[in-house]
Amino acid sequence: MRLAIVQLLPIEYYPPVTNFLRFLAEKGNNEIEVYSVENARDRPPFACPGVRIRRTTSPRPGDSKLRRYLCYFSTLASTFRWLRSFRPDVVIYYEPHSALPVFLHRKLGAGDVRIAIHHHEYYDPHQFDRRGMRLPSLAHRAEKRTLFRESFWISQTNEKRRELFLRDHPDVDPGKVHVLPNYPPSAWQKVKNRAWTQDSETLRLVYVGSVSREDTYVEPLLEWLHGRPNSKDGPVSLDLFAYNVPEETDRWLRSRESEQFRYHRQGVEYDQLPEVLTDFHVGLILYRGNTTNFVWNAPNKLFEYLACGLDVWYPPVMQGIAPYRSKETRPAVVETNFENLPVFPIANRDPSKSLPLDLSSFTCESIYQEWQQALAVSLKSAPPLDS
Repeated sequence: MRLAIVQLLPIEYYPPVTNFLRFLAEKGNNEIEVYSVENARDRPPFACPGVRIRRTTSPRPGDSKLRRYLCYFSTLASTFRWLRSFRPDVVIYYEPHSALPVFLHRKLGAGDVRIAIHHHEYYDPHQFDRRGMRLPSLAHRAEKRTLFRESFWISQTNEKRRELFLRDHPDVDPGKVHVLPNYPPSAWQKVKNRAWTQDSETLRLVYVGSVSREDTYVEPLLEWLHGRPNSKDGPVSLDLFAYNVPEETDRWLRSRESEQFRYHRQGVEYDQLPEVLTDFHVGLILYRGNTTNFVWNAPNKLFEYLACGLDVWYPPVMQGIAPYRSKETRPAVVETNFENLPVFPIANRDPSKSLPLDLSSFTCESIYQEWQQALAVSLKSAPPLDS
């Protein structure tokens, strides 16, 4: 299979993309090209043997509007040119941001190319009317006009997001809209959690990911942490790993560092997460649910924390996590009101009173095996679509 993957946001920010590329490369029977952009946050560029990655320049923070438009149109032209040269059998594109070059490629002479679409996020229709969304809005119109109809696969990350997508796009055939969760590699489950086996009085909390005072519960959490040094429940510490932080929040977090709270401004590389996370007891999910997307989000970090043996605390507003809630399993998933934390929301860790959580289905390999088969079947059994 000649497979092109179009992700016109930096692939380093999206572990589901890089995990899928590694999965495909290990099969060794595909010719794969990836079209993306340089990341602007100085993350190490992703590379994978057997995968050719072609990048264009990405706008930097502080760039003018003109500079941003020039970068985008340069990316659009280059990606279209690469698609024409490579002539893939199948194109997978991620998010509306990546739709335009695929639309042009299909309409200008590649009527037999098979198209698959995956969404990392769910977008409310009104979000395309926001400031700064002009180009994604243009790409989304191309999706609605052509690509949703002519694709053979569309996926969202959970069943509720699939339901919302079909509500917004009633003309799309429900039979080709699938659920493709964001799970970590199976190898993560082989790394043993050290924190729960150590004799430590301190309950160690960790948060990994983007953070801001407006969109997460980090502020009330730190107020609670710093307001309980002599609590009878015992000491608690928090390590926060984040490189995607607004400037004001970054200054505030640095001002709050203490013996109990450590702020790691460089974040942590994805492949290092199993080694880092297994030193903690509890992984936190702190989103306030300010959009429909986050209300119905079961984020990557939920499954990453669980794979590394951490209990998970999450806010009630995140209804996408509710199906995984349990205090009776090890690790546990505990609904937690971060604006009112008088006592520990800690689950029962007595092995005799709690059951192990079966994580065997929460692996990206189990999901991607099905997807790869769907890609292959689309070439063998489906007739070419008319352009």
